[in-house]
Order: sequence, then C-alpha cells, then structure tokens
Amino acid sequence: MKRWIVCLLTIVAGVAAKAQNYPTGYFRSPIDTTLYLSANFGAVRGNHFHSGIDIKTFGKEGLPVVAAADGYIVRIKVSPFGYGRALYMNHPNGYTTVYAHLQRFSPLLDSIVRAEQYRQKSFDVEMFPQRALYSFKKGDTIGFSGNSGGSTGPHLHFEIRDTKSEEIIDPLLFGLPIQDSYSPRLAKSYLVYEIDEDFKHKNGHYPYVEVKQKTDDTVKVRPGNYAFAAWGEDFINEPNDGVHINYLDVLANGEKIFGCGIDRFAFDDTRMVNAHIEYSDYKNNSNRWHKCFVDDGNQMPFYDPLPKAAVKLSQGETKAIAIRAYDLASFADTIKILLQGDTNQQAFMAFFPQTKSTTYAYSSKNYTYTGSGYSFTLPKGALYDTIVVTSKITPAKRKGLYAGYISVMDANVPLHKSFSISITPKNTKALDVEKLVVVRLTGKGLKYMSSEGGSYQNGTVTANSKTFGIFSVAYDDIPPVVDRFKVRDSLVSVRITDALSGIESYNAYIDGNWWLMEYDAKDDMLYGILPKEMTAGKHDFKLIVTDKKKNTTALLQTIER
Repeated sequence: MKRWIVCLLTIVAGVAAKAQNYPTGYFRSPIDTTLYLSANFGAVRGNHFHSGIDIKTFGKEGLPVVAAADGYIVRIKVSPFGYGRALYMNHPNGYTTVYAHLQRFSPLLDSIVRAEQYRQKSFDVEMFPQRALYSFKKGDTIGFSGNSGGSTGPHLHFEIRDTKSEEIIDPLLFGLPIQDSYSPRLAKSYLVYEIDEDFKHKNGHYPYVEVKQKTDDTVKVRPGNYAFAAWGEDFINEPNDGVHINYLDVLANGEKIFGCGIDRFAFDDTRMVNAHIEYSDYKNNSNRWHKCFVDDGNQMPFYDPLPKAAVKLSQGETKAIAIRAYDLASFADTIKILLQGDTNQQAFMAFFPQTKSTTYAYSSKNYTYTGSGYSFTLPKGALYDTIVVTSKITPAKRKGLYAGYISVMDANVPLHKSFSISITPKNTKALDVEKLVVVRLTGKGLKYMSSEGGSYQNGTVTANSKTFGIFSVAYDDIPPVVDRFKVRDSLVSVRITDALSGIESYNAYIDGNWWLMEYDAKDDMLYGILPKEMTAGKHDFKLIVTDKKKNTTALLQTIER
C-alpha cells in the first residue's frame, strides 16, 4: 500500500512540475464558451501527433474567436488543406498562438486577405505582415470559428508555440479554464514484446502478443527481455467522451523503468509518431498502441531519460509490472501484471512470418536497390532502424498499367523520410510520356490505385513516396470532372474531381475577369459569392480546371443576376 501511495505522490509532483514551467493566467480562452475538447494535445494521428487542442463548437460555425493575449499577427494562411484559414499571433512573453480552421477572419484581416487573393489570382495565399501592423488586445475578435481546410467537423484548433524554437506546447499547461473531473481508462488488453533484435531487423518491429487483461494477470513467457505497449482514453469534460492518453509510466517491482509525457515537440519530428506507436498494428487494424519503451530511431523529447525499458526474466522468476496512465489533473488508471519466466513457453517470433533475405538497409546511410526495370533509394535518416531489404517484381494482372507489380520492402515498416522510386515503363511509344505517373496499389486484389506523382526522364518515371508497398506505372490522360453546377441566390457552387493525379489548379472568370472561388478540397467543392456590384442581367461564367498531368476541363455557363 505504501508503494502505491508513493507512486501517486510522484504523479502529482511530476504534473505540478510540468505546469510550473509555463505562465498560467497569461492566456485566456480563445473562445467565449465553456471549454470542451474533441481532441487533446499529442493525440496520435496518421503520421503525426496532434499539435494543439480542438475546442468543440457543437456543430456550429461563426463563433467569435478572440486573441488569447495581447499580440500582433505575424502570419496569415489560407489553404484548401491542412489548417484552412489560420492566424498566427506573437506575444510579448515569447510565445505564439495559432487559431485554425476558421470560417473567416475579422473584417480588417478579411479585407487584406481578399485583396492579396485577387492580386495573386489564387484562393491559396500566405502572408507575413510586418510587426505590429495588425495588433490586437487580449479578448479582441480576430476571426470566427469554422470548418475550413482538412477539418472533419466544426471546431477551433488552438495552439501555443515557443516563438524562438517554434516547438508546440500543450496549451493545458498554461492553465486554460478546462474542468477535468474524470480519470483516464486503460484498455482491457495490452501488448507484451519479446526484445529480439534480429527479428526486428527482419520485420521492422519486435515480436509481440496481445494479452487480454484478467483479474489475476500472470503472464508466462520464456526467459528473456520483455517490454510493453498500452492504449486507452482520457476523459476530461464528460465520462463517455474520451481523448487520447498523454502520460504513461511503467514500473517493475515498484521501480520506474519507463515514463512518457507528451507535452512538447517540434513539427519536424512529428512523423516520429510512427516510432512511438506499434505501427504494424496501426497500419492493419487502426489500433494506437503506445509503446512503453523508446524504440531505436525515436528522438522525441518527451520520454524520461531512463535505460531501455525492458524487463529481464530468468527461469522461474516473477516480476510485478504496473502500467499507469495519468493526466494533468492527477487522475490515474493502472494495469497490474505478473510476468513469469517459463522455459516451456513458445517464442513470440513463431507467430510471425519469416524472411530469408540477408541484405540490410541502415538508417545511418543511403541505400539503393536495383531490380529488373526499377530501382529505389532510401536516403540517410529515412528508416528508424536497420531493416532487411525485400523487393521483387511480378507481372501485373490489372489492365492499364505500364510496368509490373513492384514490391518495395514491407508496408508495415514506417518511414521518417520519403524514398525515391524509378520505374522503366513498357509499351509507351504511342503515349505522351509526360502523362505517366507512379501509382501505389492497395487493398484486396490491389483494386485501389493512388498517385505518387512522378516525372519522366531518360526512359524512367521517378517519384517519391513516404510509404512502402506495391508500385507500378499508370497513364493519366483523363481530364478532371466538373459537375453539379448550381446558382442559388448569390451563391455559386460546383464540384471538381480528378481520378488519378489530382487537381493542380482552377480559375474562375465572370465576363472575362478572374473571380475568387473558395476550394473545399475535402468535399471536392468550389464556392463563390457573386459580387454585390454585379449588374442585373446575364453574365458569362467560365471555369478552367487542370490536373497535375496538365489535363484540362473547361465549364461555360450563363449566370443571370
């Protein structure tokens, strides 16, 4: 009992220490509602950690967004992807706040952005105003909440960054008024890893088994070194509306052997989320297991500086393992395990397929593989660890391809940087070779095909990819589809899609003059509000859409005001 009291006190002290590193009370809430979170800082996302907090607006757009403290706008960005409409504000205390997925900016900022969009003839713009040109006081309205960019529903994405280093920091460490009344909950299962370096170099991960938690959890394993992974949710505002766990510890016989607190990181490192989680299971089953050890190649800064978190077991030896999840309010949940060495148990590697390759690629240097009609190059730092090289080419069964199926490594192995692949296509004499594109094939029977881009030179098509898998070459001579054109009152809408290489550009004109339309890429829609000064009568509307292989579609319509 004393041991668990000491552990709880350690949690409280650790959380308090983190909060004391940052000024509490300096920043106010960026929105005038009770703060409810739909996502917290550091949540595991596809190929990145979530870099801020997502504040609920309960399905509504247009709520006033205010400056969290006195400051001035240093960056304004509008994009159909990512953060959509976003503002970046510097503050005198050395921090920067970010407000993303906005519906619109304040009237002043909207007017200067619109002028810049017409100057560039582009919806996408990025501006870096001079210092103090657009200053705001704490609580001033700077924009309105929305659903722009890659947002999947109305909310406000809010960040706090260190201005000098540009590292992102958990906003909750600054004392924002969020009431946390509930404990994290760990899942009723966990992973146990057998630390086998040779297996890892051949498969990209240590061999593991998933264990379902029982009341008396005695897990028998053969003698050796073992580590763990866990998953769960933290509950802040409501008991059944969870966000991700940020803080995890592992104790062996009461001694802490691993600690993780996702509270600060740099954007350049965010892809290391794939080394933080069990990537192979995430890839195949969408599970987000947090590894309770620091894997090779993982340079994220939020782990305790402890030795590698492996438990060594000999025959007949038993160790008490505790995996703890906790939050900033010092609520905690714990999984207790008895790990016992037993020579009668089977090695975990027996549950995984084996490879016979003896060629290795190393994270510390470049590696190039040359096959029949193709090659690929892994730059230094692309891999998180040494990995066995596997690759082959087989005849393509799918029609419309100009190369075979080229298997490059194992899709369950994560990459930190892109690798390049060059493929020599066949039967291209009658083709415009500039329209050839490297594609990645996925799904059962390889029925899904996505473009990796690519350029043709000296008989090969070369592209970059951040994911291993199966590749080939396709031909994109199909122009974008432009449909669902509608005019309702003053709102003009039209859908634009492309089957392969993707939309490169679009330009709309009214009576020959360029006209601003907003691109909502997630819904494949363009929207525009007819100008107030537009005269009554009929007007010519023209839309030109071009994909990344220079295929073009033009839509001509008459708009009547």
